[in-house]
Amino acid sequence: MGAVATRASTSDLVASLTGHPKPSAPRLNIEWQQRTSDHLKPILKARAAERDISVRRYKKDIERHLTALLEAAEIRVRIAPEHLAEALALDMEDPRLKSLFETGHSGGLNDPVRRAETELALFGYPEDLHPTDRPIYGYLLDATEDSFETHLLGDYGTVVVCLFDNVKRRTSFLVGDTLADTQFGTKPVVAPSSVLRPRWFSENFRFYNQARDPLDARSLDEFPFYVEAHVHGGVVLADIRRVVIFRPHDLRDLSPILEDRGIDYGTNFDG
Repeated sequence: MGAVATRASTSDLVASLTGHPKPSAPRLNIEWQQRTSDHLKPILKARAAERDISVRRYKKDIERHLTALLEAAEIRVRIAPEHLAEALALDMEDPRLKSLFETGHSGGLNDPVRRAETELALFGYPEDLHPTDRPIYGYLLDATEDSFETHLLGDYGTVVVCLFDNVKRRTSFLVGDTLADTQFGTKPVVAPSSVLRPRWFSENFRFYNQARDPLDARSLDEFPFYVEAHVHGGVVLADIRRVVIFRPHDLRDLSPILEDRGIDYGTNFDG
């Protein structure tokens, strides 16, 4: 296993009401980043030549572009209404969002073995890591979502949990799907980096061709795929800024819980 870039120990990785500190930065595997960088060198060189600029300049342009877009973006988590109700239930002493390693269910691939293999390769998390220390997956977006089907995210849940900006300091990201695009940590074609310090290899060059370049997008909403986020240290009640509900019957079921927990919420439907 390669070097892991983090300023937080494994024991810091869960945010709870027991006094454990949250990590000050996302955990990242430098070895995976280097393998991805080496793999993408020919692609990067060709694309830089198309723009008649140096590879160094192209890397910097991508990183500046991502920095500007991510600064304006919000971290969001999709969740099924019944799972949010379960996570925030009043009899829960430590209300927080949970990964499939604890719940046994997922809106995406429900395969904890493959997910653990992926997190070992990309983040350096050991496969026997305690379930509460696993990152929570979400996405970054800088636009209002008119439908829960935005960016093909409907399968992950019809309720949007919006997080406060201070969560960004311990969040990593990449463009595309973390598990599928890396083939479960076996194909280094894209690598996560910090939301606060994005690197060029977190772009996903498979979405682009000669007619389309990563620098063309004016917002994350214009990206060809969603931008996946990995929140290291968990998501607790204090991290939730707002909840957006798309279906009337979900509002009926969730509003009493959200009000009791003091969580702001809104709707995106008529009536």
